[in-house]
Amino acid sequence: MSNSPYGVPGDQGTPWPQYGDNGAGAPMQGMPMQGMPMQGMPMQGGPQNFQGGGYGGPVAMPTVKGPSKAPGIILIVLGVLASFVAAPILFFVLWFQGVTDMTSALSQGTSFSNGGTVEVTGVGSYMIMISGGEATTCKMVDSGNNAYDMSPFQSDKSIYFIDGLNKGTYTVRCEGVDQKASLSGMSMSPNDFTNTVGNSFLWSTVVGVSGVVLLIVGIVLVVRAGSKHKELQQQAMMSAMY
Repeated sequence: MSNSPYGVPGDQGTPWPQYGDNGAGAPMQGMPMQGMPMQGMPMQGGPQNFQGGGYGGPVAMPTVKGPSKAPGIILIVLGVLASFVAAPILFFVLWFQGVTDMTSALSQGTSFSNGGTVEVTGVGSYMIMISGGEATTCKMVDSGNNAYDMSPFQSDKSIYFIDGLNKGTYTVRCEGVDQKASLSGMSMSPNDFTNTVGNSFLWSTVVGVSGVVLLIVGIVLVVRAGSKHKELQQQAMMSAMY
């Protein structure tokens, strides 16, 4: 008989199984023995026979190469530059050039009395301005005594002009002009004044509208490329899952 460390002789007073006394590795009370099924539970195989399902690892995001957005981005940049940079600059450049040309023409203008002679140069246009009065009619008479009627500018009878003359010397004859009125003229048309602003506005508008068109097309291309890339990515994900 062995002495129990707790003062209980033998194995009889031990409240739990002692290894080495009743067999090493004896199962605890109430625990099923290895290889024996628990009550009410079916026997199952080891891990090699595991039939259970379960979620796998995360599906890797497939790499999809869709349409490039570069063409659309390039068009957007060009459209912004054309609409908001090039168009305003072009307007002021053309306007300044026109004003410079008109200033030069005005500086070359001459003063004369009614019936005086003037020199027609350039594109064959001439304009006279009457200071201190108006005229009912004005004519340009060449050296062969051929008369050419002048037209009032926008019904203003203090400004007359004519286009399409040959270069040369002409006599200005106006009717109904006060004797105290003075005349001045220059070899250009008053339409040149309005054309200066008109041309600058026209060309800047053309450039600006073209820029807006490029901007819209670029945005459409970028949106389409993004939608197509998303569609291809979704298809690739579905293919990877199934």
